[in-house]
This record gives sequence, structure tokens and C-alpha cells, in this order.
Amino acid sequence: MTLGTQIKKYRLARNLTQLQVAEMLNLTKGAVTSWEKDRQNPTVQNILKLSEILGVQVSDIIYRTGEISEAIRIASNKKPAEPLKPPQITLTPEHLESIPIFNHAKGNIDDRGYIIEVPIGKIARPIALSNHNDLYAVYITGDTMTPAHDAGDLRVITPHIPCRPGDTVICVVNEPETDQKTCIIKKFERIETNDNGQESIALSQHNPREELILDKINLISMHKILITRELFGV
Repeated sequence: MTLGTQIKKYRLARNLTQLQVAEMLNLTKGAVTSWEKDRQNPTVQNILKLSEILGVQVSDIIYRTGEISEAIRIASNKKPAEPLKPPQITLTPEHLESIPIFNHAKGNIDDRGYIIEVPIGKIARPIALSNHNDLYAVYITGDTMTPAHDAGDLRVITPHIPCRPGDTVICVVNEPETDQKTCIIKKFERIETNDNGQESIALSQHNPREELILDKINLISMHKILITRELFGV
């Protein structure tokens, strides 16, 4: 089954025409036709938008299609995903000049973020970050961190700078009820300790403004999103 047939299957299941899907994506009908006939692949950002329009997971669209640069493979619900972590690669001059894009982080804790096994792309490395190791980037979906972090925005992450209260962070959280992993974007507020000595992490979001408390035992990783002055040295 190809990527195009998957897109067409889910489009028809939603009783949508190619023109309706194209208008939702601000594209021409010809672009959607080209995807469904496997003449051209949609971009990663358009796949993210398609998953929301068609009401399915990204993995439902691309899993086992063997396409999208022959490299994108997203963990399905039948196979627990590995924790988000920087790639273990041998640095080459090309790697030193770029940052790999690895993940999609959901703004909403009720929706699953995606843990990707291999890079889905890369971006140029800012000169100010030439000496930083293990940087990676993620796309944001959902709107709970709007307007600071909108759906479709790309953010650069470091696992090596300690997170301080007020930092925006990417967290990989284990869901104890399903034993599956979710990737989310939130604002780090504080660490709390109860009377039994157990620690929890307090996170917050912008839209709607509310706080989320996570047991630290369920937190797999919490990495800092780099801000503008850290990215560009200004």
C-alpha cells in the first residue's frame, strides 16, 4: 500500500473531495491529486496537517508505506516507542553544519506526540551553536503553547543545558496506564517533593492557561528549547 492510496482511503472515509482537502491546506487540487497518484510526496508539515484534517495519526498515513524519503518510520501503537534521545551518529563535516529533525511534539497532553526512529530531515546549524553537541529539532503540533509556539513551528533542542524554571521544554513522558510514551512541549515551572520524598515536575501551558503535575518517575527526559539569543548569539 502506497502513501497515495493511504491518503485517498482516509479522505474518502471522511467524505471529503480532493478540492476540499486542498482548500484546507491552502493548496491546489492538483497537489492533492499528485499525492494520491504517487507522483509527488507531501512535505512533513503537510503530512501533519493531513493527519488533523483526516482525523488520523501520522503513523496511520505513512506507516509501512516505505516512502517519505524511504526513511520515516513512526512507532505504531502495537510497538512501544523508544524514548526520545539525540541520534548516536559519527560526526562528519556535513553533520557539524546541520541539525537533525527527529520528532513531533504535541502541545496537548491528551494527544500523542510521535517518537521517530530516524531523522526526517535537517536544518542548517547556526554559527553560534557550532560547538554544541547532540542538538536536535522537533516540529510542534497542537495549540496549547500558542502564540509563543504555534503548530508547524520548528524548535531546536539541547539535552545538555540544565532546565531552569521558566524555560520552555520538550518532555518525553511514560504513560503509566498504557506503558507508552508521549512527547509534549510545555513550560517548566518547578520540582515539588511530597511528604514521602517523592518528586514531581510542575509544567504549564499558555492556551488555556493551566498547570500539569507529572510524577518524576514517569519523566523519561526533559530538554531545553533554545531561545533566540542562544541560537544566534545575540
